[in-house]
Amino acid sequence: MKDFKPKLGSQRTKQIEEDRKEAVKAIIANRGILKGKGKAKTEEEFKQLQEEANKQITAHYEKKFGISLR
Repeated sequence: MKDFKPKLGSQRTKQIEEDRKEAVKAIIANRGILKGKGKAKTEEEFKQLQEEANKQITAHYEKKFGISLR
């Protein structure tokens, strides 16, 4: 029985390591699909998106907490 426990733990550790390696490979493979697909293409577009996000989050917190952040 003592021999069985270390083998079981070792097998589980190996399986976890293999799963981790497969996940990393999948992430790397999918990274190419997403590369360059951001919403903002220029600095100006990025600023506009950032301002819009700031307005949305400010409105959310004003509504949630009943305070004015402006």
